[in-house]
Amino acid sequence: MKRLFTLISIALIAMAVAACGKTQSPPPGAAIRPIFRPLPPATPTPPVAVFVNETPVFRQTVDSQLAQFARLTPTGSLTASATITESAVVSGLIDQTLMAQFAAENPAVTVPDAVVNEKLSAMAASMPTEQYSAWLARNNLSSAELRATLRAQLTAAQLFEAITQSVPTTANQIHAQCLLLPTQADADRVETAITQGATFADFAAQYACTDASRRVGADLGWFPAGVNVLPAAVEAAAFTLPVDALTVLPAADGFYVLRVSAAAEARALTPEFHYRLRVIAFENWFNRRRATAKIEWMSN
Repeated sequence: MKRLFTLISIALIAMAVAACGKTQSPPPGAAIRPIFRPLPPATPTPPVAVFVNETPVFRQTVDSQLAQFARLTPTGSLTASATITESAVVSGLIDQTLMAQFAAENPAVTVPDAVVNEKLSAMAASMPTEQYSAWLARNNLSSAELRATLRAQLTAAQLFEAITQSVPTTANQIHAQCLLLPTQADADRVETAITQGATFADFAAQYACTDASRRVGADLGWFPAGVNVLPAAVEAAAFTLPVDALTVLPAADGFYVLRVSAAAEARALTPEFHYRLRVIAFENWFNRRRATAKIEWMSN
C-alpha cells in the first residue's frame, strides 16, 4: 500500500512539472489533492470446474448436468454417491471439450448451423409443443443446452467417422469352439471325453464360454483378434494354434478347452466386428490424445 501511494505521488509531481509555465505553481507548502477516478466495475468471472487445454468447463455446466442426472434417479435427488457422480460428469465434459478441440483440428469435421437446426426442428416436430417443453423441463434442459448437446453429439459422430474410416473391412480370423471349466481336473476330463468322441455340444449347456455360443453347441464362429470374444491371453494363444488341435488354456477365470476348426487370412469382417474394431481404434486414438492434454482442476 505504501508503494502504491509513493507511485501516485511521483505521478502527480511529474504532472505538475510538465505543467510548469502553463499554470501557476501552487504556493509552497500547499497540499496537493489527488483526483481519484473509480475503476469500472469488474465483470464477474463464472466459477470454473476445470480447464481443458486452457478452455474452461464452468461450474454451472457441471451443476446443470448433475441436475439432469438427478431428474433421472428414482427419488429425484442425488444419493451418497454424489461425489463419484460429479467426477463422472466432469470427466464426460472433459471428453466432450477435447472432442470439440480435436474436431476443430480436423478439416473433415464440420457441423453447420443448418444441420443442427434441422435436427432440432425434427425433435420439436416429433411431439406437441407443450409436450416438448415439458420434456425439456423434466431433463433440466434449456433450448441453448439442448442445441449445444446436439452439436457435441454430431461433432463426435463426424470425428469418429474421420478417425476410423481407414479401419480395414477384412482381417485374419479363426473359427473356434470353446468351453470354460472351473478347475484343471474338470478341463482334463472334458478334453479326454472329446478326444474319445464326445462333442463340444455335449457340454455346451453347462460350460460354453459365452451365452451366445451356449445356444449353438459352444461354437464361437468366425472372429478376428482384438474384439474381446476371449480373454486377451487366451485369444493370443488361440491364434497360434494349428487347425483342429484340441488344447486346454489356463486363465484367470478358469480353464478353456479350445479347438480351432478353421483359419483364414483377410477374411471379410461382419458389420458387427468391423464396427467393434472401429470403436476400439477410436478409443485408443482418443486415449492417446487425452493423455497429452493439459487438464487443470479448480478447487470448489
